Amino acid sequence: MALGQQGKDSLSVEEFMKAYAMTEAQGEPNPEIILGISNMYKEQKNYFNQAVYLEKYLEAKGGNYDLRNNFALGRAYYSADSFALADSVFKVMTEQKPDLYLGWQWDARSLAKMDPGSKEGLAKGAFERLMEIIAADEQLMTKYKSAYLEGARYLGAYYTLVTKECKEAIPYWEMILADKPEDAGAQQGLDYCKKVVEQQ
Repeated sequence: MALGQQGKDSLSVEEFMKAYAMTEAQGEPNPEIILGISNMYKEQKNYFNQAVYLEKYLEAKGGNYDLRNNFALGRAYYSADSFALADSVFKVMTEQKPDLYLGWQWDARSLAKMDPGSKEGLAKGAFERLMEIIAADEQLMTKYKSAYLEGARYLGAYYTLVTKECKEAIPYWEMILADKPEDAGAQQGLDYCKKVVEQQ
């Protein structure tokens, strides 16, 4: 970003914050002004600052849990590669809305990013819960099968490559192939695991 643009952005933020302080002084604080700053940063793809001001907005707004904006906050931290912060936001989302698949999906994704190679299996529990929620509802399964299979792929790879429990991995590879027979990665995982199990 050019220096001139940075200065312009800083001035815009300063103006927004002055406007917010004015509404506070008048006894009628308007958090939507802070949300405007967050949206400005989002348009610029400055996701970390988007998250910072979205968090300020949620604090200023108070009240009941705001699902839409908390989800946006987690996504902003995730897009900024701040995966631990994203995880903390999505964990609260899973506590507030435990039967909503979306919080579990994005918490699992954040945890997976924090655990390259899945060596610690950080995302395992979240992906398992994601799959349970979707599997329990036929409409969810129809609409969000890709999320379900995302969990199956993680668990298939985890049991194949990390814990070396090929017997546990086979059903996950088969789930993927039942939906996408052309999936070469799943086929490779299944063939490998079947071979290992046969030799045991």
